[in-house]
Amino acid sequence: MKAISPMVATVLLIAFTVAVGGIISVWLTGFARTTSAGTELRSEALTRCTASGFEVISVKTSTSYAYITQYSSDVKIYPISVVFSDGTTVTSFGPGTDYVVTAGEISPINLTGNFPSTATSLRVKAYCEYGVINTSLEAGCKKGDKCWS
Repeated sequence: MKAISPMVATVLLIAFTVAVGGIISVWLTGFARTTSAGTELRSEALTRCTASGFEVISVKTSTSYAYITQYSSDVKIYPISVVFSDGTTVTSFGPGTDYVVTAGEISPINLTGNFPSTATSLRVKAYCEYGVINTSLEAGCKKGDKCWS
């Protein structure tokens, strides 16, 4: 049995190394583009959601309602919970599970039976949908602020 010459072996080794390097280079380029595009989408969603103007505009302790709004028509905001200063958390409110805060409208959150008399603040936690990206948002109101009555 005859072995291959050192010259042929060297050429084959170099060709194999170049081929593997090319494959890795193509894969890394595609990976970097995909990661960059995903980061760009997330950044855009975060910017749009943060700029949506989501806020608690009024808390009526006498009727146990909080009123929220947002100003952007290109995002959807879904309230998911209300957390009071004493730790009480309310997760059921609004007309159904797909309760959306519509742009420019005042949306009520019914807290009847769940509004603690000792509460001094509340935070509305929501998720914001922009395209296929979701991000979380919070808005709040404290006793003594003009939104609390």
